[in-house]
Amino acid sequence: MSRIAVTLLSSVFFLGLFASTASADCQQMLKEAAEQAAKDKDCQGDAKNLGKAFAKQFGICKGFRDLKKKCRRAKREATRACKSTKRAGKSSCRNAKRDCRSKCKRGRKGRSCRKSCNSAKRNCMKNVRKAKRSCKKAARVEKRACKKEAKTTQAFAVCKDARKVTRKAAGNALKCAGKYFGKPAAACVAELMAGGGE
Repeated sequence: MSRIAVTLLSSVFFLGLFASTASADCQQMLKEAAEQAAKDKDCQGDAKNLGKAFAKQFGICKGFRDLKKKCRRAKREATRACKSTKRAGKSSCRNAKRDCRSKCKRGRKGRSCRKSCNSAKRNCMKNVRKAKRSCKKAARVEKRACKKEAKTTQAFAVCKDARKVTRKAAGNALKCAGKYFGKPAAACVAELMAGGGE
């Protein structure tokens, strides 16, 4: 989700929170602000433009989103391969230890042999973990490179332009919201902080 969408949704959420928890006076102020904003033709136009910009951006940016999906999918597959390699490595370490101990003598005479087998297994497991970390790091590096490559494509260029249009439309819509809801929201916040809405 884009930062613009998060900002707008957060604004709506907090306004709803104020309306539901604030006093009757605060709720009345928010209601009046909403009515005034609804009558403002410029605000209505800004809201429509924002909706159109979002819809247009969603369609235009599909190619870039698909490229990012491919990057994520490639990383998931690489991570699965890392896990599979780790499982195979652990199994190999256990089998090697079992084979090693089978060659040791029983009792005290085979104690040093068994210790050597245990030590060899620990070293083996350590190497397996190290290999997994290196494998996962390589997958992360590959994903970053993939995303960086995606940003050099025409799909990203047209998506970037569409995002600029959406940001501008969102800025106009937020200005309009601030014009009508700014003071009532600030009053509600002050009231809630002071405990007046209880």
